Amino acid sequence: AVLCHVGEGKPFGNKYTKSEGEISDMWHMKGQRTAPFGIVDDQYADHTRYDPKASPNAGRTFVIVFDDVHLTAFQARQAKLAVAEFLQRGAAEGDRVTIVSTGGAAWWSARVDARGRQELLAILKRLEGRLIPDNSPDRMTDFEAMRIYTFNDIEVQARVRRRFESRGVAPKDTSRSESDPTSDPYVRARASDVYFQALTRNRLTLEVVERLLLAMQGVRGRKSLILVSQGFIYDPNMDEFKSVVQASRRGNVAIYFLNVKGPELLNKYVGETERQIRLIFQRAREHASG
Repeated sequence: AVLCHVGEGKPFGNKYTKSEGEISDMWHMKGQRTAPFGIVDDQYADHTRYDPKASPNAGRTFVIVFDDVHLTAFQARQAKLAVAEFLQRGAAEGDRVTIVSTGGAAWWSARVDARGRQELLAILKRLEGRLIPDNSPDRMTDFEAMRIYTFNDIEVQARVRRRFESRGVAPKDTSRSESDPTSDPYVRARASDVYFQALTRNRLTLEVVERLLLAMQGVRGRKSLILVSQGFIYDPNMDEFKSVVQASRRGNVAIYFLNVKGPELLNKYVGETERQIRLIFQRAREHASG
C-alpha cells in the first residue's frame, strides 16, 4: 500500500491508502515527539478520504482543553490568542475540533469549515480565567502546601515559617523546634487549606481530561489532545494521574501541554512567543497527520 495525504486542498490531510480495501499498519517513531521516550506509535490507515458528504467522519481530531480553573484572567487572554491562531491557521477543512473548559463554561465540537471555524472562535472568545491569584502575606505555593501537609517536610515548613515571620504574619516563637514537624500549627493549618484547594482543582482538570480521552477511544483516525494550562503539582497520591495515562494509551491519543507560564507564552524576545506557540500546535498537527 502507498500512503498519501495530498490532493485534498489542505496542507495536512488524513493519511489514506491508494486502493479500496487496502489497510496499512503503521509503526513509527518521531524524533521530537516520541523518540526521547522510546515510544513507537501503532496506527493504521485505510482508503477513506475526507469528503463532507461521502466520508464526513474522516480527517483529524483535535481536542483543546482550556483549563480555566488553573488560569488567571491575564493568562486566559494569552491562551485564547494562542488557540485562536491555531483555529485560524492550523486547523484545516475537514478537521474535527472540540473546545472544552475544565470549569464547565464550554463543551463544543465542530467540523472545520467556514461556519464551524467561526463557531469555535465565538466559543473561545467567551472563555475567561477563573483562578484568582493569592497575594496575601501568608500565601504559599501548592507545592509547599503538599510537601508540608502530605509529606511532613520539615525543611519546607521551616522555610515557610521564616517567610511568614519576615512578613509579620506569624510572630517569632523561639520556644518551638524546627525539627518537629508538628511544631507549627499555624503553618500546617495554612498548608492544609492551600493543599485541599489545589487538590480540588487538580481533580477537576484531570477528570475532564480522562472523560475526553475515554470518549476518543472510538474515534477513528489521528487524534490529539492539547491541554492549555499553567500546570499543577504532581501529587503521587492522586490516582487520577494514572487514570489519564491509561486512558491516553488505550485510545492512542497524543497529549500536548501548552504552558501559559512558561516560555511558550512569556518571552522577552520579539517574535519568540509566536514561534513557540506555532511549534506546540505544529507537533499536534504532525501527530494528527501521520
